[in-house]
Amino acid sequence: MDINLKAKGNSVLRTKDIQQAIDACSHNGGGHIYFEAGVYPIGTIYLKSNVHLRLDNRTIIQGSASINDYTQDTHKQMYRNETHMDRCLIFAKDCKHISIVGGVFDGQGETFKGDRPMMFRYLGCEDIRIEEVKMINPASWTNAFIQCKHIRISHIDIHSRANKNGDGLDFDACENVFVHHSTFNCSDDCICVQNSSTSHACANIFIDHNVFESKWAGIRIGLLSTGVIEHVFVSNCSFKNIACSGLKIQSSEGALIHHIHCSHLSMDKVRRPFFITLNHYRENVNYADEPINTKSQLSRITVSDIYATTFDNNALPNCMIIDAEPGNTIEDIVLRNIHYTVYGNSTYEERQIPYLGHTRAEAYTYEGDLPASGLFARNVKGLHYEGIKINTKQKDCRKEIVQV
Repeated sequence: MDINLKAKGNSVLRTKDIQQAIDACSHNGGGHIYFEAGVYPIGTIYLKSNVHLRLDNRTIIQGSASINDYTQDTHKQMYRNETHMDRCLIFAKDCKHISIVGGVFDGQGETFKGDRPMMFRYLGCEDIRIEEVKMINPASWTNAFIQCKHIRISHIDIHSRANKNGDGLDFDACENVFVHHSTFNCSDDCICVQNSSTSHACANIFIDHNVFESKWAGIRIGLLSTGVIEHVFVSNCSFKNIACSGLKIQSSEGALIHHIHCSHLSMDKVRRPFFITLNHYRENVNYADEPINTKSQLSRITVSDIYATTFDNNALPNCMIIDAEPGNTIEDIVLRNIHYTVYGNSTYEERQIPYLGHTRAEAYTYEGDLPASGLFARNVKGLHYEGIKINTKQKDCRKEIVQV
């Protein structure tokens, strides 16, 4: 079944008739909904199986500026202390064979001060395809995929600077994910690979030929890490103007994160090419008050063929970090062919580097200079590196690589 929709002006809320079109398509076994050029203001809508949205490139789906137009039965944010992000604009639950092609989705995120709805949330869905879509101004995260399978995302453009926590794509306990030839400009992490489930793995994630720009990180793997994260491949991507780290890999909730392969990445003005940490810190909203009784684990991580430059500012510590708190060990790390240009100009004096303990591991938790200008590694078993070249723009008294 195919349905055509026409725009009616910027002030006419279209939630009801778009939902009716989706429901009609679903009831008749599925089909396509075509949106002609124009602006379609909406509140929360619900996607259904076998329904495919096709938008003219001049079509704008515009999120309502009123929080009252967003429903409260669209699951929840999986991070603790973030219930203000529970609502969303477009929600899909247990859907199969859905797709969105073309058009612009505008969240009008700058208008929200308290509750800040996400743009898209997918829960337990399978076979999702998103192509040639532009997503702008979400009030919080742009996309959250939770326990979904077989996701293909290509040639999308996300610009998420309108509000805080402006993640681009978040994959939580998802399997078989492909993201390629897409552009991200975010106020928070561009792509997150994470796991809030003890019964589902987050596995087989392929990220290639993308461009990342962010006030925080390009790609983060973990932090929300209750369950296994494995077989993640990042290649042939470009990072620029990254205020935190190009790559962040973090096990903090007792999870095993392993078989991570990152290669052929260019990084221009990136504070740290990578930031790998292991400790105990609870993020999962479902287990917020429960202690973490299992050891966090990181193993079999390869980072190779990286060409990176940092900012011309020695006030920002920019050393690459691999760090585990006592009692936990990061194992089998391979670093190969990493060319890293740093600012330098340190007059470092030896001091005790504090352990993370039960704190959230972020760049700002490593205040002051580290003892290395290029790479600081602590509590790593099986660290293998070759072809690491550290170039300092200013004279620096520190060693290039320090392993303790």
